[in-house]
Parts: sequence; structure tokens; C-alpha cells
Amino acid sequence: VQSLLLLIGAHLIQEGRLSSEVLLAFMLYQGQLQNETMNLFNSYSSLIKSSGAGDKVFRLLDRIPPPPGTGNHDVIAAQRRFYPRVNNNN
Repeated sequence: VQSLLLLIGAHLIQEGRLSSEVLLAFMLYQGQLQNETMNLFNSYSSLIKSSGAGDKVFRLLDRIPPPPGTGNHDVIAAQRRFYPRVNNNN
């Protein structure tokens, strides 16, 4: 973008329709505007990322834990292997 502006500005200077001081000032202001616009977009994308991370944290905080001692099927099967039930059939 800047090289195109510089090329057009150089053409206008050669035709006498623009002074070099005005072109220099315009290029400097355009560079500052471009820099600040990029900062704005970077801040917005950072805000969106932070919002997604915060949403994940709040979902984790709001979850309801399972009741104690319920376990899942793998844990129950492992307990049966290591602690078989004893039958007292006398």
C-alpha cells in the first residue's frame, strides 16, 4: 500500500500538482493511522480469545461433580477384579 502511494505521489510531484513536503506529511500520517488500526484489530482479536477462555473457565466452575463413590464402569470392573466378593455358603 505504501509503495503504491509513494509511486502515485512521485507522479503527482513530477506533474507539479503536489509538493514533496505534503507527500511526506501524508505518508507519515498514513503510517501512523495504519499502525493504530493494526493495534485496534489486535486488541479486538485478543479480547475475543480471552472471552472464549473465560467462557471455558466458567463452564468448568459451573459443572456439577458426580456424587462420591459412584465411579465409572472401568473403575467398578477393576474393583471387582481386585476385591472379589466372598460367598459364605456353609
